Amino acid sequence: MELYIAGGVGEHGRNCFFLQNGGDAILVDCGLMAGSDDPLPRLTESQIRKLKAVFLTHSHADHTGALPWLLRQGYTGPIISTTPTLQQLPFIVQNAVALEQVAPRNEKCNGITWGLSGHCEGSVWLKLDWDDKAILFSGDYTEQSAVYPCDVLRNQVADLAV
Repeated sequence: MELYIAGGVGEHGRNCFFLQNGGDAILVDCGLMAGSDDPLPRLTESQIRKLKAVFLTHSHADHTGALPWLLRQGYTGPIISTTPTLQQLPFIVQNAVALEQVAPRNEKCNGITWGLSGHCEGSVWLKLDWDDKAILFSGDYTEQSAVYPCDVLRNQVADLAV
């Protein structure tokens, strides 16, 4: 399993993480960098062609704003996120899949474990298990939110956390 950071680490915005295992790949988030001359994730045409799915941690533009660009680049696979997140997107996603239909909350299913992250309505953390390795995406985790529920991820074990 290889992780390529296409944006978001060390910068505010452009959150985008390309995860590849052999010829299969997924993306976690596809955000824009607001106010930048170079706002798009740093993904190649080859990487986009390999994508089997895109997971979204929440609806904010720094995590989802580049989805229309990704679709224009030819991505046609599923975009997976919670129903509230999908409803909050300011554009139509034809290939949307509700995360609740893929795996139940707080239970490992199909290699996916997820819980609410407390950041905004429908925001999640994701743990993806792939070939005996696990990677955890915190998704702007906010355990002390007074407004949004959070499923504590303290007991999750992963080989890598982002």
